[in-house]
Amino acid sequence: MINNFIQALLIEKKRFLLILLTILCTNVYSKEVTLVHDGLTLNANFTQVENWQEKPVLLITHGTLFHNASELITTLQELFSENEISSLAPNLSLGLDNRHHAYDCAIPHTHKHDDAVEAVELLQKHLF
Repeated sequence: MINNFIQALLIEKKRFLLILLTILCTNVYSKEVTLVHDGLTLNANFTQVENWQEKPVLLITHGTLFHNASELITTLQELFSENEISSLAPNLSLGLDNRHHAYDCAIPHTHKHDDAVEAVELLQKHLF
């Protein structure tokens, strides 16, 4: 019985090491890209895999008042990169300069939803 337990641990250890090795050997690069437009710094997280120019790049946007560093978006970017898919996750400025956090609901809303469309277009053009 103890031998079976030890053998099972060794198998799991080998699986863990294989997964770790796969992650370490994957050529994934993640960086923040920024662009100044109308006095605001727009930012996005760009996760690129090897030969990303030859493959599709997914655009991942967040809910209106949220941000691109939320657990859901960062997890999606990680999962896509593990599958050799690059992604761009813009942080919608919502009228704030270089925003990196959730929008404070107490701040009056001066942004329009159309602003997000323009920001995403500009970030895409900046990269591609």
